[in-house]
Amino acid sequence: MHLDPEPALFTVLKEDWARQQHARFLKASTIEPRLHLIDRLEVFTGLYPWQWTPADGEAFITHLRSGANPSRMPTARAYEVTITLFVEYLLDRRYRWIDTCRKRFGQAPQVVFHEAN
Repeated sequence: MHLDPEPALFTVLKEDWARQQHARFLKASTIEPRLHLIDRLEVFTGLYPWQWTPADGEAFITHLRSGANPSRMPTARAYEVTITLFVEYLLDRRYRWIDTCRKRFGQAPQVVFHEAN
């Protein structure tokens, strides 16, 4: 058993998502920036993917679109797509992450970006 199970599972989730993308013939030049973005969301929220809510995703994008060097709309949209792809992977019942997260932490991943946001 890990002394700190939340970051351990987060690492496994990202490793498995990377493996799934490699199996789809995506290159490291695509996969690594995606993983970096997922890390950025985790750092920004201070939460793990099974805790993220639509409000967290909205706050992250709002943060990126503000300040001295705001992200442009196409970049922010691409970030939303990347985060959605990661969450869809977690929600895919074939990978059993919903059950794993619910069993270990009492929470399951949920959709972060949807048609209303």
